[in-house]
Amino acid sequence: MMEETNVGLQFSNFNEEEKKILADCPYSIKNPELYLQSIELEKAYKKIRYAKTTEGELIDLFTTPATLLSKAENLSEEEQMLLLKKQRAFRSLQCKAMNARKMSLDKTFKKNQASKNKMIDTLLTAKKSELIELFGRMYTVKEILTMIKIDWKVTGISEVSLRQFYNSNSEEILRLQEKHKNDYSHLRLTSKTSRIEELTYLYQKLKRKYETSENREDHKALLSTIDSIRKEVEGEKLTIQGDLNIQLQQDVNHHVRSELMKTIALKEIILSRLSSRIGISPMKLISSLSDSHYAKLNRLIGDTIDVEHEEIEFPSLQPYDFDVIKRKQEEKKKEEAEEKEREKVEKQAAEIQNKDTKDIIKEQLLAKLKQNSLKIEEGKINLKSKDI
Repeated sequence: MMEETNVGLQFSNFNEEEKKILADCPYSIKNPELYLQSIELEKAYKKIRYAKTTEGELIDLFTTPATLLSKAENLSEEEQMLLLKKQRAFRSLQCKAMNARKMSLDKTFKKNQASKNKMIDTLLTAKKSELIELFGRMYTVKEILTMIKIDWKVTGISEVSLRQFYNSNSEEILRLQEKHKNDYSHLRLTSKTSRIEELTYLYQKLKRKYETSENREDHKALLSTIDSIRKEVEGEKLTIQGDLNIQLQQDVNHHVRSELMKTIALKEIILSRLSSRIGISPMKLISSLSDSHYAKLNRLIGDTIDVEHEEIEFPSLQPYDFDVIKRKQEEKKKEEAEEKEREKVEKQAAEIQNKDTKDIIKEQLLAKLKQNSLKIEEGKINLKSKDI
């Protein structure tokens, strides 16, 4: 059944824009003035459909009051009441527009709408298996709608009706989607043999092209295709190229981190790195920490179990006695001088000891050489006596 239209009807009391609106209406109009009024009301409620909050968020008023309040629960009570007031105004304009549209159209509107819905249902039923398969292959509603209009040359199916079809067959579609995610057997190129066939076809085509053109780019493409074929054929072989010492070094580093570092105290590592960076002896650094005012707190010496419960006496809280400070400085300089003198004496003693050791070794070698010389002389004398 063909839908009645208003094309060709004359509306002498209206301007050109209004005449165009009335002519474009797909249904028979009973009251043109009321229909134009419904159009204006529709424009008015669409303008106030979205309300902007103080936080800059847009809230759609085309929803239930409960949903609206749930979306605006982080707003103040006063702003929530204002949103409900705007929603009531929006719904009032929407109802007026719908009632005006309904009253302005002829009674055949319902009949035409039912006929249109029946036609859409017939088309969707005829293509049901194909549509379910497309949805199962993860195509979206908009993509399938474009495919229906361009490839199938079918018009009249809207996005809303297609989404309703998806919802009514959602169980079957979800099952096919899960199968599509985990199964690649339906794709030909997932097979190794099929890939080699395609690459061989491309190689033969490129080879014929190169034989004609002898172009450098064609030569590169030909070599690339040959390399792809080689990779497909030898894909199951594991070829290791490079220095394996890298992996061995990684294993050693892992062993050092997991085993050896367990027995080394963290504070000793830190003190070693610190002494290396500032260029002083680690023993001297440890000695300084042991003799400092905070020796009890650095956990290097003594029992530190109850240190947290002891009252700490900071040097800044004590009165300065410059005589004591001077005496301590002098004692420190004296100790440093004694330390240097002791190191000097130990160095000299070591040198003397090394020198004495060298002299002893020298004397032993000379004695051994002298003894060997005497043995040689005795041998010569014995040989002469035998000759006589």
